[in-house]
Amino acid sequence: MTEETYVPVACEYYDNLTAAAMRKTFQCFTVKSEGDHYENISGVVVDLYSDGGVEYMKLLDGRIFRLDHTVIVGDQDDRSKGLQRSAGSA
Repeated sequence: MTEETYVPVACEYYDNLTAAAMRKTFQCFTVKSEGDHYENISGVVVDLYSDGGVEYMKLLDGRIFRLDHTVIVGDQDDRSKGLQRSAGSA
């Protein structure tokens, strides 16, 4: 397997991850895995760090993901608010 070139993430995205780590809120993400396959995951961000020029996030359960392979979807509170709005407008 060849190492993929790291693509730095936007500052705003990094700031959002930092805030999530500080709040210790349950987050939902879409992550890229091998073969350009995507999956939805969730967890609490506990650490953001770089190693060898690549930035990573570590979740409370120990899983680690490259930041350029993640898209934050929102925290549990955001999702429940969206569900409440959807239910109220139906």
